[in-house]
Amino acid sequence: MGRRIFNEEHQIFRESFRKFLEKEVVSFIEKWEHEGIVPRDVWRKMGGNGFLCPWLEEKYGGSNAG
Repeated sequence: MGRRIFNEEHQIFRESFRKFLEKEVVSFIEKWEHEGIVPRDVWRKMGGNGFLCPWLEEKYGGSNAG
């Protein structure tokens, strides 16, 4: 199996997602694990930032990241 080649857009997406996780998720993981649920507003923020279904075109809510 060949190596994946990431272009600049992929790198930008990955860095943006990493920052999002650090800010919005990491400090809450234990609480959410205990409660058994991730709050709906986190999913909305992820979608609003194009992190859900990133392969979709921007006009459909993705980030066209492939």
